[in-house]
Amino acid sequence: NELSIRFAHYYIELINNQNKDISLQLKYINNIRKAWSILSQKQSLDRLEPVLARMEYLHTSAGQYAEAKDLWDESLENLAKLKEAKQKNRFMAAILNAKADTSISMGKLTDAEQYLAECFNLLEPIQAPKQLTTALSSSARLNWIQGSHSKAQKLLENALTIAKDLDDARQKTTIMHGLAIVLREQNKLSEAKHYYEQIIAMYLASKEYSNAALAYNNLASLKLSQGDIGAAQTDIKTGLELIEGLGAKRTEVFLNMTYAGSLYESKDYSAALLAFEKCLELTQALNDPIIICLALNMIANSHIKLEDHQRALKHLQKALSLAWSIELLPRVLAIFLSFAKLAYQESRFEDCLRLIAQVIHNKASKEETKTEAIELKLRLEQKLEQPLDKKLKELSNNEIESIIIDLLAKNSFIN
Repeated sequence: NELSIRFAHYYIELINNQNKDISLQLKYINNIRKAWSILSQKQSLDRLEPVLARMEYLHTSAGQYAEAKDLWDESLENLAKLKEAKQKNRFMAAILNAKADTSISMGKLTDAEQYLAECFNLLEPIQAPKQLTTALSSSARLNWIQGSHSKAQKLLENALTIAKDLDDARQKTTIMHGLAIVLREQNKLSEAKHYYEQIIAMYLASKEYSNAALAYNNLASLKLSQGDIGAAQTDIKTGLELIEGLGAKRTEVFLNMTYAGSLYESKDYSAALLAFEKCLELTQALNDPIIICLALNMIANSHIKLEDHQRALKHLQKALSLAWSIELLPRVLAIFLSFAKLAYQESRFEDCLRLIAQVIHNKASKEETKTEAIELKLRLEQKLEQPLDKKLKELSNNEIESIIIDLLAKNSFIN
């Protein structure tokens, strides 16, 4: 038994000493699995959490979500045998948190909600600030994906307060990164930019190049929203240079998506289309439904700009089906807006108006999506030479399901 524990510790140190190169770490992933299995069975809890964090990071980077879930299930069974309640709650909460993160990445948002609820229930009666901070961050990520940006911000601010008290620089940086993303979504661009600049400096100082590249990507996205395409492309290039040779596939996908977005913003729609198609290919290898959905939506938008309505329709149908299956309401609304643009191009103004109504009035919509919808509404009013506010008000309480059914019944473009 002692020899098994020593082997487990050796495997952990081996991984920790190679923590800058994801591709090299993946070669050792079976060794980490052995370490995890040994530690959870022998209940060597002082070394269990580092393995948990490393396993989650590697599986996420590699897109190996199903493998991660199997490990968490196995380890929960082992930890359930512990007699000391506080220790058991702390480590079971950490694993439930990891399962929630994995479920979010797989697009299983309802499962994630359940795991996080169980996690918070376990943490409530014990003093475990580190685990609580992680759980708050995961809950914020889930709320952000579901479109509840103000709630996500509040959760992250609470997490940051705890992290500062713990003097945990790594966790503090991660939370600040999340806050920057949420502030960006709420159009608080100067605050978000300030966070990104701090975060990049922190990541570079600690030589966490993959995370620094991700922060550069998000900063580039922010600059794109301000119309600074040249500066955004410079940040993307810097990010790609930072991860060269690291095997950070997920970060590479994000950077390529933002680069494709910069081509789209510069109105080079043919080049943007090719770039988004490349992103879709990269993303399908990771099997991340949230990013796949975004790529499909942007490919469709590029086809709309190029007035290739059939190809646009094909990709929008796929995107809507996927977004609906993973209950990703903000993306559903963005796809509705794309359908509305397509309807506008084809002079189907009633369909266009119905979809605009859903985007404008739904609280889960991203601010920029709402802004686009309002701009499209103004164009529609000019086209029809009449104000549409009264009509929009009449439509505002329609459920999304009923609109889809209605459109299908009319043999509309979704068919």
